[in-house]
Amino acid sequence: MEHQEALELWRQSIRQIDEDIVRLASQRMDLALKIGRYKRDQKLPVKDFRVEKTIVEKARKQAATLGLEPDFAERL
Repeated sequence: MEHQEALELWRQSIRQIDEDIVRLASQRMDLALKIGRYKRDQKLPVKDFRVEKTIVEKARKQAATLGLEPDFAERL
């Protein structure tokens, strides 16, 4: 039964992480929408390719440091 208990604890941890990922994605989307509205109101370009490139590069580096595929982090 020990193996089953360990398995269930790991599954609970995964479920909690999944909930955290969705919650954080929602928070990120809310912020992105606020930025978009601000840029629209200020008549600024919505896309800032320099900022986008920096974010993607940082995510790819972080993924590699954590042992994940950089492409995975970029898609995420």
